[in-house]
Amino acid sequence: MKTLLITLCLLITSIYGFSQESKLGKLLTKQLSVLNNDDETVVFIYFTDKGSTKQFRTTLANSIISQRSINRRMKVRGMNNIIDEQDRPLDRSYVKTISNQVVKVRHELKWFNALSVVATKAQIDVLRNFPFVKEIELVGRWKKRIGDEEEQNIKYPETSSGLSGTTSLDYGTSYTQVNQIKVPQVHNLGIYGQGVVVGVFDNGFRILNHESFSSMNIIAQHDFIDHKESVIPNNDSVKYGSHGVNTLSTIGGYKPGQLIGPAFKADYILARTENDSSETPIEEDYWAAAIQWADSIGVDVTSTSLSYLTYDSPYTSWTWADMDGNTTLITKAADRAVELGIIVVVSAGNAGAGDGIHNTLGGPADGDSVITAGAVDSFDVRVSFSSVGPTTDVPLRIKPDVMAMGRGVRVASSTNTTGYGRASGTSFSCPLTAGVAALILSSNPTLTPIQVREAMRQTASNAASPSNLLGWGILNADSAIKYYGALPIGRISGNVFNDLNGNGVQDAGEPIISGRSIHLTGTITDSTITNAEGNYFFDSLAIGTYTMTEEIPTGWIETYPRWSHAITLFHGIDTTGFDFGNVYLPDTGINIDPGWHLLSSPYLLMNTQKNLVYPNISSDIFIYQNSYIPLDTVPLKIGYWGKFDSPTKLFITGMPRLSDTIDVQAGWNIIGGLSVPIPIDDIMEIPVRNVISEYFLYDKGFYAFVTTLLPYFGYWVKVQEDGILIFNGLTR
Repeated sequence: MKTLLITLCLLITSIYGFSQESKLGKLLTKQLSVLNNDDETVVFIYFTDKGSTKQFRTTLANSIISQRSINRRMKVRGMNNIIDEQDRPLDRSYVKTISNQVVKVRHELKWFNALSVVATKAQIDVLRNFPFVKEIELVGRWKKRIGDEEEQNIKYPETSSGLSGTTSLDYGTSYTQVNQIKVPQVHNLGIYGQGVVVGVFDNGFRILNHESFSSMNIIAQHDFIDHKESVIPNNDSVKYGSHGVNTLSTIGGYKPGQLIGPAFKADYILARTENDSSETPIEEDYWAAAIQWADSIGVDVTSTSLSYLTYDSPYTSWTWADMDGNTTLITKAADRAVELGIIVVVSAGNAGAGDGIHNTLGGPADGDSVITAGAVDSFDVRVSFSSVGPTTDVPLRIKPDVMAMGRGVRVASSTNTTGYGRASGTSFSCPLTAGVAALILSSNPTLTPIQVREAMRQTASNAASPSNLLGWGILNADSAIKYYGALPIGRISGNVFNDLNGNGVQDAGEPIISGRSIHLTGTITDSTITNAEGNYFFDSLAIGTYTMTEEIPTGWIETYPRWSHAITLFHGIDTTGFDFGNVYLPDTGINIDPGWHLLSSPYLLMNTQKNLVYPNISSDIFIYQNSYIPLDTVPLKIGYWGKFDSPTKLFITGMPRLSDTIDVQAGWNIIGGLSVPIPIDDIMEIPVRNVISEYFLYDKGFYAFVTTLLPYFGYWVKVQEDGILIFNGLTR
């Protein structure tokens, strides 16, 4: 079949006059002459176009990328240019034709209208004649410098002297690395990376059950090497995937007394883009595929610790002279990501200053839009391994951009699930830098990547005289978040919905409620009403703690939240989603005669004093626990006795109880009902068939069994053994 396809393609080329062979790239031209016909290599196949389809301009952006990605792109591209031709998928006929001619297809790179494939020299000779193939080029390859970033295991006590009197968190032995770049001052403002999605690209992430990751919100992960969801390498050795654990813990780990990263409350997506579980070199198409994926999800900041410069012999690859910001695909992919609103932070590399004549960078550290991180030690001195610029384009550009600590504390993934250790390299100044970028964006979500980089550069320690050794200097997160003036004033918003099934969640089809009054108290006091879409907004809010409550009309009860919403507002952090759920359940109370009554509270009570709940009660409250026990407060969930000397109307206000779990003990129990009637057939028993009696109501001096538990009353019931009864109202 392949022979037939090759013959047909050559025939088409001859008929249409495509006698000019497709251009070979710079690297492939060098490499092809030393390959045998059956030797396999990894190449990019660039296409001339994306086919003849004319429908792409009318394609909806949300069918290609997430709403979060759309919102991020709008900051830099505006409403009318959210997607472009580079977002258009590859022509399927081109992909199918190529896939039938190569060993295998690795990745589709729509941004570059290219495929990365494994192909033999003989196959490349055929592919270069296809009329829709524009160019064939080698995929850039690197390998780690031997001895770089070795992990040293250390043992620390549970707490340490890392807690400063001026900080609100106990950073343990990680205090030095975050304090150097003024992260604790930002944390003291309550800014921890909330609302920001951070992507970490590395060689895998083996021990995500580590205590430092227990509170981390990982929203997506993917292995681009082995094409699977899990980012744990297939190789069982603990050393594989350890570097990713180190970098991830540096940026977002959280274990008070041991390690706290700058952006520990950001959301995370993880990508395995480097293969250190075999002798395969690191190849740039993995990273390019990962950044496309991360963009579609809506990533805001990426941290990539590509600190490699030594090329993998005998492969031809890029050199220092190619570090011009426009040559390597990985650099072009990084700059494209910045154009789409993504802050791309990368390591400068660990090749030192070299001979002092030319740069020691590796892509994508040469990108003109990326933030390149160099390394200093704890004494603010540049470490010798930190790579340097300038780039080779004209005019020459200074690299790195900023500096952070390259030796410090992170999870020691080669030991166990509780170990911590030290390691060194710009791989660790990179996540610290990315963490600061996340803090800046968290404090002001409207900033573009270039604005974030400018804030970082201009507030760094060497801003007055940037150089290729130190860039603009050591980061100052506290000054950077304030670089554009007063931090943005905040907003609180949400909606009110008709919670028809009373479950406290706005399910599909449940309508909104307009015209409902919402009250704000705290640093500022204000009121508003929900609009025609059921939404409310409080804008222009200062820093402070606020409480939002809803004014509930007669007959309605609030299913969500319980009593009120409370929030401490910090600057521009996204505070949408403070919703209120309501259900219409008019309650007129009950009338009772003088005497003893078996009762219960159908609501959650803010104040349980018996005389506030039952103003006319003439006795103590009596509960039954093998004997009668008097109380002067009203218990919840269980039933109790109370005496009234005159006719009384009972009407209790509070938060509704629409579902609940009630503990019962072997023998007789007095239980209470909910805010709504509960048929006994709907009561779930654990263990099953544990109830061995009817449910009995006491009324007017007599006991009677019932089929439905009503609000306000208490009921006797007998069970075989200790267990629970589960009530769920409004489910029918």
